[in-house]
Amino acid sequence: MSCAPPSRATASGLPLAFAHADLAPQAGWRAQLDAAERLLRAGAIAPSQWLAIATSRRPSASGGIWERVAAVQDFDASLLAGEMDAIGTSLARAVAVLEPAGLLPAFASLYAERLGRQPLTGAHASLARKVELLSRHYESLALRAVPQSPEEAFAFALARGQSPLLAATASPRARALAAGFEAANLPERYAPLVAEARAGEALLLAALTLSGDGADFVDISDALKLLRYLGLEDTARRTALQLHLMPERPMR
Repeated sequence: MSCAPPSRATASGLPLAFAHADLAPQAGWRAQLDAAERLLRAGAIAPSQWLAIATSRRPSASGGIWERVAAVQDFDASLLAGEMDAIGTSLARAVAVLEPAGLLPAFASLYAERLGRQPLTGAHASLARKVELLSRHYESLALRAVPQSPEEAFAFALARGQSPLLAATASPRARALAAGFEAANLPERYAPLVAEARAGEALLLAALTLSGDGADFVDISDALKLLRYLGLEDTARRTALQLHLMPERPMR
């Protein structure tokens, strides 16, 4: 007995694995785009696969997902043309629409290296640095560039694996992230699991804490410390940078 692939109307309510069926060309472009974005947020497909689908044709509608597609296409074309004004303008638009959708880290992985070589200035240069900090090139940027704002100085410290200096007015979120880099000591809540050779279980709990909404600030700090204690420094830094640079989620 065979089952037909789930339709676009129902696939979003099914387990993530079903979204792969909508990546097939016969599913239609809108269905492919919806599935690609969902899978991309979950880390289930490579950013290049999402980009290939998003740039395969021109959108004929506006708003929502079509605005994101158009923004990525315009930025890609501007970057290829090497027109600085167009690059800056299209970058600002891409960041504005991709960030709320949770797609900015994927955009960064695709474009950060080339974007970092563009002689942008002012606000557009600041956006380019933000994109680079969300990519695997985060540390090289923090080592070569001079921060242009307190927020950048904080991000650069995280990128170097250092506990940032905190202003008296620092938010609870900023304090939690800074505390995660004070020392790579094993937090007490995870110590029993690690002692029982259950580090994988501890990592899973930490990952759930760092990816979930409404996490306690102390939980965030301890999860980052566990990653660093277990030698996952790159993961800790990139996670902290995303929590710092991306729109805030509710935290207690």
